[in-house]
Amino acid sequence: MSSPSRAVTTCGVLVALALAPANGSAQNTSIDSSGLSALAPVGAHLRVRGQGVHSSVFRGRLRAMSSDSIMLALDDDPDEAVPFAVADLGRVEVERDEKTRDQAATVMGAIGAAGGVTAAVLWCKHNQADCEDDIDKTIEATQNDSSYVGTSLLIILGGTAVGALLGYAIAPPPHWELLVLPARTSRYDGRPSLLWNVGVRYAFGGRRRR
Repeated sequence: MSSPSRAVTTCGVLVALALAPANGSAQNTSIDSSGLSALAPVGAHLRVRGQGVHSSVFRGRLRAMSSDSIMLALDDDPDEAVPFAVADLGRVEVERDEKTRDQAATVMGAIGAAGGVTAAVLWCKHNQADCEDDIDKTIEATQNDSSYVGTSLLIILGGTAVGALLGYAIAPPPHWELLVLPARTSRYDGRPSLLWNVGVRYAFGGRRRR
């Protein structure tokens, strides 16, 4: 082996020994819960899965978290908080835009109602006789404890419905978003360590000795 090749090989061995866990203790990697609080605040709707192919899936509200566990109020039983060890979680998802459609429908419905009132006023301005008859029938129905839906009220209700439907349609639907959390690597003795993946590729054109 040529001198440059021998030097690089020796250097690679030294790097591997320096980065290897002390005393031959193995390492395990788990989710770092410190990154969970920034991505999913308390009260967020989570969907968690344990490690392994046949793990169960749980859905619930995040109630509390610590350095090694989280508390979920499950959808099936929201009155009781169930603890989950962070080290046992293999996949964590948070529901985004959970109430966006409802909020958009409410806001756009209010805007549609305002537009409907404006349209009803304009209709009454151009149809005064029909508008007065409409108002009289509405007052009479109120006095008799009955209901009456006249043209002006239909215009207002129609504007409200159109606005609400439009807001619901343009708002993003609820969806699950995978949380990409930092991994925390530690030895079995509990001491934290940094896991490095070092790769060296080299090529030298050595000369053959005769």
